[in-house]
Amino acid sequence: MCIRDRLLVMVDHTTGMIENLTATSEEQGVAAEEMASAMDTSAKAAHEIAEQIRQMTEAIDQQSQSAQQITAAAQELDTLSETLDALVKRFKI
Repeated sequence: MCIRDRLLVMVDHTTGMIENLTATSEEQGVAAEEMASAMDTSAKAAHEIAEQIRQMTEAIDQQSQSAQQITAAAQELDTLSETLDALVKRFKI
């Protein structure tokens, strides 16, 4: 085989390697884009979950405040009931 033929074989081999590297690089680029998209979707989902947790915490706080108000009202009713009972006992039938 002459030098020219060897050079042509080497050029063809090098061209094939470059084409293979290009294809591999493109595949990796597509995979990286898919991973970035998946990460973006995951980040959005995590943000939505955090917002739902914040809303639930707010609702729990409001329920806690309502429960405290109900407890205070029940205590006040109990005091009023005791006062009314004492006033009614003053009357004799």
